[in-house]
Amino acid sequence: MANQEHVDLLKQGVPAWNAWREQNLSLDTPDLREINLAGADLTNANLAGVWFSGTNLSSARLAGAKLRATDFTGAKLAGAHLEGADLPGVSLKRANLSGANLEGADLHETRFEHTDLSHVNLKGANLSGAMGEFVVLTHADLTSANLEGANFKLVDFTSANLTHANLADADLYAPNFTHADLTGANLSRTHIINAITKGIKGL
Repeated sequence: MANQEHVDLLKQGVPAWNAWREQNLSLDTPDLREINLAGADLTNANLAGVWFSGTNLSSARLAGAKLRATDFTGAKLAGAHLEGADLPGVSLKRANLSGANLEGADLHETRFEHTDLSHVNLKGANLSGAMGEFVVLTHADLTSANLEGANFKLVDFTSANLTHANLADADLYAPNFTHADLTGANLSRTHIINAITKGIKGL
């Protein structure tokens, strides 16, 4: 369960929360597990290293938030606003980000496992070096996204838009590209094994 002191501080608003974080730099993992923050406005909040495991952040506003090394394991982020968010090294295992907006977000070296990213907006997002297994990216918009060096196993790109995406040096095992659009995508040195390509566009 969450630390009630941390919950109460967050309820005071982002300016108060950020000031508290600045004064408590030695605290690595504020505990905000399993609470309801659906629709919360956390724009530009310093949430680096926060423990959000199992937390409901559906439709929350997290644009511009500092989220480096944050743990979102099992979190609900459906419809969340994460435009330009700083998410390198974050755990999104078993998280639901269906319909979330991650346009321009930094997700390099982020960890995905059984993650739902269906209908997500990842335009221009940086997923270089990301790793994942059983990742759902159906109907996702990955236009111009950077997936250079990404390592994904059993990823579902069904009907995803990957136009002009950078997949150079990516390692994809058994990806499902059914009806995906890879027009203009960079596939140089991409390692793809056992792909499903029915109805694929752009190749």
